[in-house]
Amino acid sequence: MKCQEKCRFFVFHPTYTLDGRKLNDKPTTKGIYIHNGNKVVIK
Repeated sequence: MKCQEKCRFFVFHPTYTLDGRKLNDKPTTKGIYIHNGNKVVIK
C-alpha cells in the first residue's frame, strides 16, 4: 500500500485501543490496537 492509501484507510476505519478508546488519528506509540476488526502491533 502506498502512504496515501494507508492514510486514507486509517481515516475511514477508526482505530481503538485495547481498552476500547477510539483514537482520532493513526497510533504513534508502541502497542497493540484494534483496526478494522484486526489486531495491529505498532513497533
